[in-house]
Amino acid sequence: MKKISFSILFALLGLTSCETLSEATKIEMPLPASTVTIPATPIATPAATPLAISVSDIPTNVGTFFSTNGISTDLVQSITLKKMELTITSPTTSDVSFDFIKTIEVSIGATGLNDVKVATITTAPTDGSKTLSLNVESTDLKQYIVNDKISFKFKIATAKPTSVPYTVDIKPTFLVDFKILGL
Repeated sequence: MKKISFSILFALLGLTSCETLSEATKIEMPLPASTVTIPATPIATPAATPLAISVSDIPTNVGTFFSTNGISTDLVQSITLKKMELTITSPTTSDVSFDFIKTIEVSIGATGLNDVKVATITTAPTDGSKTLSLNVESTDLKQYIVNDKISFKFKIATAKPTSVPYTVDIKPTFLVDFKILGL
């Protein structure tokens, strides 16, 4: 009985250690904030015909990030989007919020690659918030992020009209998983 208990204990410790080591091979990589301008919409835009807005030439700074963190590109196993936050920076009046948003879909693109959906919000909160955290996809984006520049394409449906354009900071954070000891 003691043999079985010790075997189970060592197996659990081994699994925990491998999982801990596996987590140690991951590092967050934030991109510099970029902005998107959502134009004034005199009428609400339904999901069937959303506003289409592109933000191009966003630098990834991947070379600098990898060298600063001692990571070689050939050791990168995968890169996924960990989080994406949108924050209204203009207008700055106290009544400004994302309450006018109905849905958002964000795709990523890079030279020579097809766009792929990376984040969405299907029911935007109506709580007066100036910041939205989008739901992210778990797609491997390594082939996009190792490029010098990427683009984000937004499809935005609005729940109500707006009379002024909104400037919004885009703050994506990626999770880089690199290979060490085969983990």
